[in-house]
Amino acid sequence: MNRRAPARLGTACAAIAMITVVGCTAAPPDASDPSTTTSTSTEEFVDMFAGYSQDYEPVATPAELASQSTLVVEGEISTVTDGRTWGSATDDPGANQSVVLNVAISEIHVGSAPEGSGDTVYVEVPSPGNVAFDAYASALPDGLTGVFYLIPAAMDTTDILDPDAGRPAGQPLFQMASPQGLVLGSSDGVLQLIEGDEYPEADLRDFIPESERFPVDPDTTPEPDVPAN
Repeated sequence: MNRRAPARLGTACAAIAMITVVGCTAAPPDASDPSTTTSTSTEEFVDMFAGYSQDYEPVATPAELASQSTLVVEGEISTVTDGRTWGSATDDPGANQSVVLNVAISEIHVGSAPEGSGDTVYVEVPSPGNVAFDAYASALPDGLTGVFYLIPAAMDTTDILDPDAGRPAGQPLFQMASPQGLVLGSSDGVLQLIEGDEYPEADLRDFIPESERFPVDPDTTPEPDVPAN
């Protein structure tokens, strides 16, 4: 099932599109309510990112996306921490907040772990509706693993109020190379964090660079082949 209709126009540009938030998002878990402080599924966690959309051009193979990435890893999201804020001032009504996935690396496919990282990489993702980071941390399922195709986070595309936020001093900040390049394992297959595509018959190993092709969302209608002239 395709949980959210994907937006796939233009060329992937995660560094710039990261600040574009559209639509609405469901209310986040209430940290004061014990019944909502822990999510039991990947699906609930992914739903918190509904409302964000990014224009990108999907590629057919993991190898192609890997060639566009600085670092490709498998790992577990250990926690979610506060991220940078894009805006001209603290009271800027158009400011956009981010959160940071702290990913404990289990396997590296492309590149190498940053020096002094302790095998943890810090992945910046948007927070639709500027939901506070602790809501995501509370909703994070135990043992949530994924595959991450990463590029360095942009540092000067727009005003950033807190450019050093989101990771320990001296550690680099990363962003996904494309929405195709951030997928999470679930009890029912694999979910794409941004755009929400579902792959119920897939395994995370189907998304590593050594895999021949990316799995196809079964609810996606393929474009017809156009014969060459």
